[in-house]
Amino acid sequence: MAESGETIDVKVLIVSRRRFALEAEEKRALYCWADRLGGTTAGNSGFETEASLMLKLLILQQCGGGEVHRSRWGKPFVVDQPFRWSLSHDRALACVAMSPAPVGIDVEQIVPLSEAHLAALDHAAPEALGRWVRQSATRRQSMLRFALAWTATEAALKASGEGFAVKGALSEEDFRSWRYESKMAEGCLITCACSQLPRLSLQFVGREHLARALEAMA
Repeated sequence: MAESGETIDVKVLIVSRRRFALEAEEKRALYCWADRLGGTTAGNSGFETEASLMLKLLILQQCGGGEVHRSRWGKPFVVDQPFRWSLSHDRALACVAMSPAPVGIDVEQIVPLSEAHLAALDHAAPEALGRWVRQSATRRQSMLRFALAWTATEAALKASGEGFAVKGALSEEDFRSWRYESKMAEGCLITCACSQLPRLSLQFVGREHLARALEAMA
């Protein structure tokens, strides 16, 4: 799947919790789109939900309208979408990657590791990644290596369209079939997996982008 030497541009739109505070009227307007954007969990609200809805609205705008659907494995898509896209959120950031080729994205805060982090990695990632994290020379290195290993694993599973629910874990062969690039933003690591080497371009979006999208989609 990966093609050595070929590079493609992947645009990543980012919503930051510390920069994102919607007025009540803006929230009402956004939630009016919830059904067309794939819905929300009952009673679920707050930054992660609102940022994800906003990013999906921006995707819908760039797709020329329609609705967000989910594949049999839960991957969101728009019928006849002109590009591939993938969404991820964390407590601090929400991100969407847009690419001309299959793509997956994941974002993870850089935090101290616990045994639960390592156990989760052992369950989801190829064994070599777990060993690489455990061989870290310093606490800081272990935090960075874990974030790299975890986001790359999740991004690859999303790029395949299946995810943890289907795969359960990522094989080493599957891991090596994708190409990766990571960038730091506000204490988080963002990683994209793509069928060709991705060149990431990060753009923070906020209330002004939401206003333009709501106006364009009215």
